[in-house]
Amino acid sequence: MSIFNKNSAQTYKRLLSYVKSYWKLFGLSLIAMILLASTEWMLPALLKPLIDHEFNSPQNTFGYSTPIFLVLLFLIRGTLSYLATVSLHLVAQKTIADLRFSMFENLIRLPNNFFDKKGSGSIVSKFNYDVTQVAQAATRVITVLVKDFTVIVVLLTYLLYLNYKLAIFLFLLAPPVGFLVSRISLKMRVMSGSLQDSIGDITQNVEETIRGQKEVKIFEGYAREELKFGNSVKAAKKFQMKVVRASAALVPLIQVIVAFGIAGMIVLALDEA
Repeated sequence: MSIFNKNSAQTYKRLLSYVKSYWKLFGLSLIAMILLASTEWMLPALLKPLIDHEFNSPQNTFGYSTPIFLVLLFLIRGTLSYLATVSLHLVAQKTIADLRFSMFENLIRLPNNFFDKKGSGSIVSKFNYDVTQVAQAATRVITVLVKDFTVIVVLLTYLLYLNYKLAIFLFLLAPPVGFLVSRISLKMRVMSGSLQDSIGDITQNVEETIRGQKEVKIFEGYAREELKFGNSVKAAKKFQMKVVRASAALVPLIQVIVAFGIAGMIVLALDEA
């Protein structure tokens, strides 16, 4: 795990070096994400007095002003969400372009024995698929580190203000959830690497068949090429489904853990009532 974390940190550090050129756009995205996450507590805080008291006194001025504040809140959140998403993905696309150009600069200067060892399909796959996957992963990591972390801090602070006992109880859910996320994330990383390799094999098979299509026809190698390509497609499908299953299992498992936590908090709140 320590090697995995070290390699991941080095990868993201190298990616951030490409982001330096777009620091203004990147900074706008970070600020928008932080501001958006900082408003998470406002919706429950806005509805709390209405649910607790105002429905019983409809003539109260604050009760009628709540819908106005609610619309304003979501207008602000929508604007911040748009700015954060568009600017971050624009940075990601610019980074993808820079990575591809840097890779191409290096590729055309590599010695001939490199191309003898590496298939053209594998190389093309790295330009088309691997670079995009890395940039998207970096985008998700930044979102988690900045936006989701801020949301957790803001909501826990608000919960501490409302009821410190429930907040402490919620803290106990963090270790099992963190362990579960780290294990599944590690598995998904390994499977994603295998998926990238299988995509490279598919590209390689197609390119070899196109280049050698005359030989395939002359020697009637249809069955052999179809079997070879079919195996590559099956491998890609297998690894893709492993990634999907791991990703699909993560949310329900976390929800089950959270459900136990919420059940415990409800019991605690009933005992205090």
